[in-house]
Amino acid sequence: MLNRKRSKIVLDKIVIEKNSVKQLISDEKLIENELIEHFRSFAGKKLNSNEKLKERWIRQYSPKQDINECWYNEVIQPISKSEWDHMIRQLANDKAPGISQILNEMLKHMGTSRAPNRSAKFR
Repeated sequence: MLNRKRSKIVLDKIVIEKNSVKQLISDEKLIENELIEHFRSFAGKKLNSNEKLKERWIRQYSPKQDINECWYNEVIQPISKSEWDHMIRQLANDKAPGISQILNEMLKHMGTSRAPNRSAKFR
């Protein structure tokens, strides 16, 4: 989609340990079988079954009584066209574009015909 070369990892040798004995495997089919078994057994494990930890996260994500919702009223307001333009002008040049591959300079040079619909609400 982004015209990038897809990289991959080739495992032509692996070391496994069974019954405290390490073994080097280089057969392609055996490597595939060992990797399938590894990820099948790894994904099925519960990494943490500690009930105390579970309760801690439940408390962490439950609504907080000491937080006033009105504190966030300004943050959730739609972004105005002038705020949008100001924010775009403030972006730094010569920065890596990230996964979108859209450079800040591209946004700065975008014409008004490509600008977001003025009636649209930005979040």
